Amino acid sequence: MFERAVTSAYILQNPDEAERFLEYDKVHKYKAHNHVKKLSAFGPKSSPETIKQIKDEFEVVRSMYSEEICEPCGKTRLMGSWARLDTASMAHKAGKNYEEIYFDAFYKPTLHVHTTVASLRGAWR
Repeated sequence: MFERAVTSAYILQNPDEAERFLEYDKVHKYKAHNHVKKLSAFGPKSSPETIKQIKDEFEVVRSMYSEEICEPCGKTRLMGSWARLDTASMAHKAGKNYEEIYFDAFYKPTLHVHTTVASLRGAWR
């Protein structure tokens, strides 16, 4: 919930970033398609036309979300997010109110959502 609020506030203050956010949906659809392929019989089925459209739309935006990981050889990888900023940096840019509650509203809950020692222990120490 916090990440949604921060993203919305950030985009409102930086409307030039809205297209990056919206276009990343094509990356999400492509990633979902790849997950479905791994599920074989248990994943949802898409028509060949839909799969082609997902792949074609992804290829159009791929370079927008690629980052160089090796300067000498020019190797790139797909970014994990639509934004070049991490959530803490986005909260800072979104404003003091977001920055003040970042740790309690985002970081700590994230540790508990994912499998971490903190989540298995059940308490923040």
